[in-house]
Amino acid sequence: MVASESSENESGWLRVPPTDAAEITQRYDDWAETYDRELVGEWRYDAPQVAAAILHKLLLPRLQPDNSSSTGPVLDLGCGTGLTGLALSEVGFEHIDGLDLSEASLQLAKNRSVYRTLTAHDFNAAPVPAPNDSYAAAICVGVLSYAQDPLAVIGDLIRVVQAGGTIVFTHRTDLWDAQHLDVGLTDLQNGKQVQNVSWTEPQEYMPGNPGYADLRIRYVNITVAQVG
Repeated sequence: MVASESSENESGWLRVPPTDAAEITQRYDDWAETYDRELVGEWRYDAPQVAAAILHKLLLPRLQPDNSSSTGPVLDLGCGTGLTGLALSEVGFEHIDGLDLSEASLQLAKNRSVYRTLTAHDFNAAPVPAPNDSYAAAICVGVLSYAQDPLAVIGDLIRVVQAGGTIVFTHRTDLWDAQHLDVGLTDLQNGKQVQNVSWTEPQEYMPGNPGYADLRIRYVNITVAQVG
């Protein structure tokens, strides 16, 4: 299915994503009811499934034989309507906490019954509302486009993920290049905040939306450094 002309026009703001909390909230509150249909059904967006599969593969040695998660809780930052939480649940993760700005999206995520907790949170304004070392892993899909400082958000995820834990996130290649994110991530590794960091070559983003068919994303994974 190809995106309709009206949905393409209405989604034009995605080309230059806002970082103002009020605008982000309003955009996603207004979009919540048709978000899944347009994003997945029309635009063929599969980043949640791809990212969840990457996280599962990285943590596979720490999973039980029946694939139920034995890694502890996973944080889904910018969970939206719960597409990533659903993808995580489908590959075996059981204890998932979601954070998002949009209350309308959070209500739809709640209806999926895959989250342990769901909390409204503005990651541009405050740290993640969680203690240090409280998660075994974190995932952040399609969210850092709206970050005023993506490395600050990543740094906060490093804070809440346990040593040896994994962070998986996506980022658009146009923003990646403009923000020199590869340099920032390499600095994190050189500063010994992370043990390993790697990213994919550019991948498809929303191939079913002609207005964004030229955009690509990278999938990034980070292993949080062990203490000492």
